[in-house]
Amino acid sequence: MIRSFRHRAFTLLELLTVIAIITLLIGILTPSLGKARDKAKEAATQSMYSQLTTGMEMFKNDHGKYPASNARDYINKSNPPNGEFIAWAFGSQSSPLQGANLLVDALFGRDLVGFDPKPSSNSAPPYERWDFNNPRSEPYVDPDKVDFSKQGEPVEDAIGILPPDEATPVLGNTIQIYCRVILDKFERTVLYYRANPNATQRTPILPIEYGGGGGANNPTVPGVYNGRDNNVFTEHNDFENSDSPLNDLSKALNPIDSGQPADAFENNFAKYIMSNRQSSLTGAQPWVRPANSRTFILMSPGKDGKFNGPNNDDITNFERGDQ
Repeated sequence: MIRSFRHRAFTLLELLTVIAIITLLIGILTPSLGKARDKAKEAATQSMYSQLTTGMEMFKNDHGKYPASNARDYINKSNPPNGEFIAWAFGSQSSPLQGANLLVDALFGRDLVGFDPKPSSNSAPPYERWDFNNPRSEPYVDPDKVDFSKQGEPVEDAIGILPPDEATPVLGNTIQIYCRVILDKFERTVLYYRANPNATQRTPILPIEYGGGGGANNPTVPGVYNGRDNNVFTEHNDFENSDSPLNDLSKALNPIDSGQPADAFENNFAKYIMSNRQSSLTGAQPWVRPANSRTFILMSPGKDGKFNGPNNDDITNFERGDQ
């Protein structure tokens, strides 16, 4: 007796059921995988911050202090003439390089070959900063382990490409290029702020007022940190989308100073960098101290590209309090 074997095919209903189950599983797993991927990027960024911190300590051992995040401090003058900025290839006095740019300059060199500690000079013998043959410090961090923006191109944030008149200042008089910045693992700019090396426990957390006119980075009463050190990257990114200038990362003053009420101290840069362990917002004389008051701050906006954004995913080298 010959038996015939027939393979039973899937019905359309069964096929649709299988597709629905697979789709449901993908829908359940995708957010979890996405969150795991984001956490991995955050951890990788923190690891990069650790490497940068090690490089900063090596720079301090060699040069006596951390790299400046303010171009005026960088050349140790409070109000240098424009020519000295050009000599250091810092753009112009009205548009000096930002802290994010100076971090790359110090740890890697503009061309990633190493830090060049001397300014350009026309005196005999002439000296051209960043000439490949100049004596350099070895890069303080391996450039292959850090992500950078592309030379000659502006950077992006959640709002888009920075407008040409706000983009990273250009260098030099003849070769118009954009300075590199370090990028976190979400491809967002890593900002760098150095604590004022002359600050004491009585120094305000931020400058009480800014002077110099035209947005110049020249506070008349210095603070521990200067919010304008990276204003090119922050002045259009208001805290919590507020229109108040006090909520701007780069323009926030220190409303706690002189005993002003604590409720004025909301959602600005001073609160963003405040150390909960060292500060108190209660009592007749609130006492406010920043995180890392003796060293420096590294921070990037994380996946959402917005500092203090709704996702609260900023990445910093200090412990942030409740916002």
